Amino acid sequence: PEAHIGGKDSDGIYWVDAKSMNEKSILGANAEIAGYWGPLHGQAEYVNMNVERLGGRKSLSFHGAYAELGYFLTGEHMNWKQKAGQWKRVKVLNPVGRGGGIGAWEIAGRFSYLDLADEDIDGGRARNWTAALNWWANQNVMFRFNYVYSDRDPGTNNTAAEHDYVHAVIARAQVVF
Repeated sequence: PEAHIGGKDSDGIYWVDAKSMNEKSILGANAEIAGYWGPLHGQAEYVNMNVERLGGRKSLSFHGAYAELGYFLTGEHMNWKQKAGQWKRVKVLNPVGRGGGIGAWEIAGRFSYLDLADEDIDGGRARNWTAALNWWANQNVMFRFNYVYSDRDPGTNNTAAEHDYVHAVIARAQVVF
């Protein structure tokens, strides 16, 4: 998911074909935790999808999770927006262009897991490890550099795809107004 390489194989075939599940209803639930202590911050989430099927077929349960940690080398910290339940923009202590400022530098790591196999559905599994270097030049300009290693097993439902290991390098530039 971190590199948008999770749900389809190289031929554009989804790992789990919803038609094969013959679902009656889907119920999703998740639990998430986040926090920071000075320049160290972390976040984790677990999600579960229960699929009730038609025709007396056994129900399915798919799940996934992630955990991530980050650390600001330049002393900044994450800010929490209580009413929205989300992180706010990082306040850069020494913005570039102000008295020799170097911006905010952060290193981070993340692990994520997705399991789409249960009962007679084997839509595969994926494990992703990410290492990141993020730089905020100022309050409005940010650059992200990520390396993602993914261990993807497409499962038995997708016979066209093979178990593979993906290496992805991702860069993102962002300007916020």
